[in-house]
Amino acid sequence: MRRWRWHVLLFVAVYGVALLATLPAPLALRWMEPLLAKVPNRPQLQGVEGTLWSGHAVQASDRGVALGELQWELSPWALLLGRLAVTLHISGSDGYLDGELATGLGMKQLQLSRVNGQLPAALLKSFAPSLPVKPAGSFALNLNEAMIEGTRLRSLDGRVVWNKGGVTAPLALEFGDLAAEFSSSDEGVAGHVKDSGGPLQLTAELKLGADGSYTLSGKSAARSGAAPALATSLSLLGQPDAQGTIPFRFTGRL
Repeated sequence: MRRWRWHVLLFVAVYGVALLATLPAPLALRWMEPLLAKVPNRPQLQGVEGTLWSGHAVQASDRGVALGELQWELSPWALLLGRLAVTLHISGSDGYLDGELATGLGMKQLQLSRVNGQLPAALLKSFAPSLPVKPAGSFALNLNEAMIEGTRLRSLDGRVVWNKGGVTAPLALEFGDLAAEFSSSDEGVAGHVKDSGGPLQLTAELKLGADGSYTLSGKSAARSGAAPALATSLSLLGQPDAQGTIPFRFTGRL
């Protein structure tokens, strides 16, 4: 009798593991709806196929912005420890994004790691409608790690390059390539920005405090051969110093 019970328990366990391993992604998403409902502005998925552990969506969108096709791999081992850990790949007609995302079941803190991608800069305007300009060009991302808690960025380590940077509205301006290196400490996030020899000469320092405060300071100038509109726009920042560059400093709170 005991051997018979053992065989039944083993069968149930094997069947349960097989059921979880092949759990359809659309069904899993319906079951997870109460948990996902707690996430503000959560992404929307269309055309979901595959399983909970390995699947894809024909279209992923965030806040009404279409991002492209999404593929994911969910770690079952992290789930056993009460965490969600997923490897993501997003590919669209004008860019891609790869990375790993981890969070607790309460989803109060998001950790991103090994993020690489190439995204159109115009997406920034879609996610931040209050931005007074419309960026042009594209962002190349190479981030080791980023931590987001609630709506605040707690840490950021890596490199972002703004290729063929510029704006198309309210005035068309070309900046050239700009590179930013980010690092984190107990005091917050620090960023170092420098141009690569394009129309805009720029060196800047960004400090983002843990309390949401920020300071952006640096020097800028229009190089010889740049469009006159660039020099005119930079003159709004103030008067040039002895080296012909215009110092600037902005502070506030996000």
